[in-house]
Amino acid sequence: MSPIPRNITIPGTLRLFFHDCYVQGCDGSVLILPADDNNSERNASINLSLAGDAFDIVDIVKAALEKECPGVVSCSGILAILARDVVHWREGPHWQVEKGRRDGLISNATEAQLLMPKSDENITTLIRGFKSIGPTTADLITLSGAHTIGFTHCIEFASRIFHNDTTLNSSIREKVIHSCPFPKIDRNSLRERKGLLLTDHVLAFGENDLSRKLEFAKAMVKLGRVGVKTVNEGEIRRDCKKFN
Repeated sequence: MSPIPRNITIPGTLRLFFHDCYVQGCDGSVLILPADDNNSERNASINLSLAGDAFDIVDIVKAALEKECPGVVSCSGILAILARDVVHWREGPHWQVEKGRRDGLISNATEAQLLMPKSDENITTLIRGFKSIGPTTADLITLSGAHTIGFTHCIEFASRIFHNDTTLNSSIREKVIHSCPFPKIDRNSLRERKGLLLTDHVLAFGENDLSRKLEFAKAMVKLGRVGVKTVNEGEIRRDCKKFN
């Protein structure tokens, strides 16, 4: 099994997949570059921190597939498979990705900014938003395990470290207040109030052994079914960055 060349690819690809599925469904709409006549999801402020190499990998795979079998594999399908594979490459579970997906025809920055969950939202808001797209509360808790790898950006937790949030352990606050790299946070860290993102912190208190590999795989399958476009609802893009 080949190693991932850069660790950021793993969390970056998972986050890209989640941001894609949450708005307009899992249809590759987050991959579209903004144009003069379309301010796309990718340009929403909440999406500006999405990892560039996650986008790059989708483009690399798409270019290779177009050479071998043009017009067959959609960009949304590529992203769904990559999200599965990066989890498996990290010794996580493997699951079957449902094929035959089409790429969406709409990508809107305003909609993405409005709908995407924010890092400072409370558990009630998170559950309401997640249920609105299909998956359950249990799925939300299970999928939060993807936040335990990679890094986050200062803007996502600045309000917690600079406003003396009492739910944040003081030792971790001092550790990150002068620098931005995201320390590796696991469930034990969350119990000790060392989770930087408020969303991670509130989810930790609902943990009931749903972080096992099997449950994560089931939750990813359900997430991957959200808003999937079929033959009459979308297209297979020639270039993932723009509509045909």
